[in-house]
Amino acid sequence: EEVINNYKSKTDLKYGRVITRFKRELTHPYGYQETELGDLFADILQKSLGLDLMLLGSGSIRGEKLWPIVTLQDLMEIFPYDDSIHLVKVTWNQLKRMLLYMLRDESFEGEHTEFYQFSEGLHVTYNRTNHEIEKFTFEDQPIKDDQIFKLWLQKFHFINLKEAFNITLEEIEQNGTHRIVSTSCRDVIEEYLSNNQHINVSVEENQRLIVKK
Repeated sequence: EEVINNYKSKTDLKYGRVITRFKRELTHPYGYQETELGDLFADILQKSLGLDLMLLGSGSIRGEKLWPIVTLQDLMEIFPYDDSIHLVKVTWNQLKRMLLYMLRDESFEGEHTEFYQFSEGLHVTYNRTNHEIEKFTFEDQPIKDDQIFKLWLQKFHFINLKEAFNITLEEIEQNGTHRIVSTSCRDVIEEYLSNNQHINVSVEENQRLIVKK
């Protein structure tokens, strides 16, 4: 018991450490819609690493909420997959194709598909009836046909491009070679949260993905 308590005191000291305080509870109730925690984590990675757009795998968030007081243990439980982050360059047409594949009917009918949380700047309105993207802007500007995005993906989704987005690495690398920009996405999130307190996120105020039936 003494040995166990000695280890427990050390682990409690590390993992029980408060890393941030939110203004209120932030949620991730569903894997197939934009969420508060999805927006927050995608924004943290995009802002910290400094490129255009982060597509964060919605399934990376393994819980429905984080309380206002967040410990390291809370973060590790809700975001357990500590992948590296890969930079790829995609054209407007490739990005549109990737998002249309993500938003196919199977994604809303309970089948096992991948869904992604967007970082700030990208706004998409998708019509499920005619399967078309009606609005597609970046930083409040229409996207040009020849525009190239510097896109972040977690390693798991990068190595599964075909399954996740119906696109191949060979197609994407025509725009430039991919590279690793961070070996630990969770370390990036932990560092940002530790340096920023009283965070609040509202999906309604700056909705990035609108799905019309």
